[in-house]
Amino acid sequence: MNADQRTHLATTLQAVALAELGYFGYQAMAASHWGIFAWSLFLFLWLESGAFWALQGEEDER
Repeated sequence: MNADQRTHLATTLQAVALAELGYFGYQAMAASHWGIFAWSLFLFLWLESGAFWALQGEEDER
């Protein structure tokens, strides 16, 4: 993957992570479903770590 593809992948993962947390996390928090909120938060962090991983490859190519 080249640098532009890695940047696009990271940006997409960050957008999906934020949308997921905003939709599912907020609804779970508003309804006091803390198990679902915790799962949503975990998924957010997992997607963000995927974006971080995608951007780490750029340093290796330089």
